[in-house]
Amino acid sequence: MRICFTGGRHYNGSAMALFVLDLLRETDPSAELHVGDCPTGLDEMIRDLAQLNPDRVWKADWTKHKLAAGPIRNREMLMGNGHKADLLIAFPGKDGTENCVSQALQLGIPMLRVPF
Repeated sequence: MRICFTGGRHYNGSAMALFVLDLLRETDPSAELHVGDCPTGLDEMIRDLAQLNPDRVWKADWTKHKLAAGPIRNREMLMGNGHKADLLIAFPGKDGTENCVSQALQLGIPMLRVPF
């Protein structure tokens, strides 16, 4: 199972993030976890707590794509080299998070929204 995460750069609910990761580990220890490369907030938490390999961290090319970089990165993460994500777990966030959620809905990717 391929699971992507999205959430805000100011998200600070490390206890909730750890809770969700623990549930995933119990349910499917072999799940592939994918997240963006924001140096703060949810992305940083998931990378650190799950000790993700760099190949599962999706980078946004802000120099090349400017303001479109986040949405492009979200699409690439959700489509993961031609293999659509099986699930998106969406933590609270703002525009970038909502863009990822919107794209997942358009692609028919099931989603779990974490309320806090």
